[in-house]
Amino acid sequence: MKALDAFKREIEKYKAELISGSAREKEIEELKERLKRCSDTEEKSKVVAAKEAKIAEVIQRVEGIYESFQCNLTCLVCGEIAQKCALCIPCGHCFCGSCAKKQKICPNCSEKVNSEERGG
Repeated sequence: MKALDAFKREIEKYKAELISGSAREKEIEELKERLKRCSDTEEKSKVVAAKEAKIAEVIQRVEGIYESFQCNLTCLVCGEIAQKCALCIPCGHCFCGSCAKKQKICPNCSEKVNSEERGG
């Protein structure tokens, strides 16, 4: 009988270890899944960072174009964005229509203004 009781205890011990082992396996699988999600998130973060860098580059180029455009449309006399822009001939410098009427010599290059062309 003692041998049978010892054998039963041994069986119970092995059952407990099996249950514990399967719980550990499940825990290991859960940890692997969490690790995979973290890796996926890290990859997504890298993609987002690359896209943000491209967007920043595009914004910088657009700002440069805007500044250049604004510079080219700034009246050389009054310093404002040229309204009813007038292009002086022959030099091609841009002025407000009202400022261009007053100019006989281009203030930018000292070229004699022969005529002007008006734009919108």
